[in-house]
Amino acid sequence: MKTRTGLVSNSSSSSFIIVFPKKPQSAKEVHKRLYNGAEGSIQYYGDNSRTHAEISERVYNDLKGCRKATVKQIAEEFQTLVYHAAMEVDSGFRRDNDGISAMLNNLSMVTPELIGICKEKHDLDVEERKFDTALKAKHNVPLGYHKDYVPPEEYVTERDECRQERFSKQAELYEKQRVEVNKIALELANDYVKEHDGWWYTIIGYSDDCDGFMEHAGIFSHIECTQISHH
Repeated sequence: MKTRTGLVSNSSSSSFIIVFPKKPQSAKEVHKRLYNGAEGSIQYYGDNSRTHAEISERVYNDLKGCRKATVKQIAEEFQTLVYHAAMEVDSGFRRDNDGISAMLNNLSMVTPELIGICKEKHDLDVEERKFDTALKAKHNVPLGYHKDYVPPEEYVTERDECRQERFSKQAELYEKQRVEVNKIALELANDYVKEHDGWWYTIIGYSDDCDGFMEHAGIFSHIECTQISHH
């Protein structure tokens, strides 16, 4: 187990923001919170199963070194959620040119400003494709030319100038997106802390290279929990 204060680079890892009335002082308290003290087990892929008591003991031991999460730590986790929401809006624009479905699915994590940035990114991609098509026509370059084909120098020069300008615009847009994502995440974190005033909440993390069962088996599904995937 590893507690997290930022992003990790594991091929599969997740953070869990979990909420308790107070910091648990025993595995029995964790068991009561997670499963209302009931006996039982969770099965995950074939014979890989663990009892509620075993899971509760593991979680309790993992929580011993955890402190109540700060607004900053929660905001860092929410940055990932908002970034994923932005990626969904980006994909929405590519699918239906207006991103409506993606926006509706992510209303709690997107703002008009973020949607506008995603639209600018989409428009920039469309503009670049149209320009390249027109540029190839201008210089009689085949649309899908083979890798062994050597395009005219004039075409290469204009194309590279266009790409450089596009990369510069992209960098500006990604920076605008980063700032907006961080702003939204901080606002969500402040709301989260206000809504959970008087409760004890912390961030716990599990990954495939550590214990895939703890990450994927839904061990926190019976309590209030926010899972953030970092795949």
